[in-house]
Amino acid sequence: MLKRPLIVGCKGGMGQRYAAIFRSLGVEFLGIDRGDKIPSGFDSVLIATPTVTHIDLIDTYSEFNVPILCEKPLSTDLLSALIICDIAESERIELEMVNQYAFAAPMTTEAGLTYYNYFKTGQDGLYWDTISISALANGPVEIDNKSPIWSCTINGHPLTLSEIDGAYIAMIEAWLARKTSHLGIPYIRSAHTKVQRLIEASRHESIDRDSGTLGFNAVTGQGF
Repeated sequence: MLKRPLIVGCKGGMGQRYAAIFRSLGVEFLGIDRGDKIPSGFDSVLIATPTVTHIDLIDTYSEFNVPILCEKPLSTDLLSALIICDIAESERIELEMVNQYAFAAPMTTEAGLTYYNYFKTGQDGLYWDTISISALANGPVEIDNKSPIWSCTINGHPLTLSEIDGAYIAMIEAWLARKTSHLGIPYIRSAHTKVQRLIEASRHESIDRDSGTLGFNAVTGQGF
């Protein structure tokens, strides 16, 4: 059981979310921002900083030989993500990547449609921003950002915002209990590879030029 996690990036939006979750669970934690002096006494690290800092921070905290949970994606460059996974694996670092959607209940693993829409995407680009969605897909994937209405369906199961809020808490509880090994290195490799395939498919005729919607088969890696 992890008892004293360190949040790196505690002043950002995601860092504040994780801090609130730890408080609600009665978990003692440490929090620092980027560039702050690294404290002592932590038994795990949660990286909640912008994507461009993830690889360097994983490398830094790997030296402490503690479990690391990193916000997604690890990188918007597939090669660098694969390299840091290889390093973590060779050094036996417990590296995992956030996927709150995997803890939304009920969750199906059937090969249904996976769909995500939200007009306010982040700084990593539409496909990298939705890496958690495509990582869980076992069938066709459609990603859009044309409508102001948030919508999410994973393998045919529509999710609500309240389910996602609860899923964040469930994910952190599972991580503290050391029950998130399914979010480890094999998952990280697979998730980044899927997104790279989405991006490559988007360069071809699989995009509907009017709607901006991308059709993608998560199993074959081909556009449709």
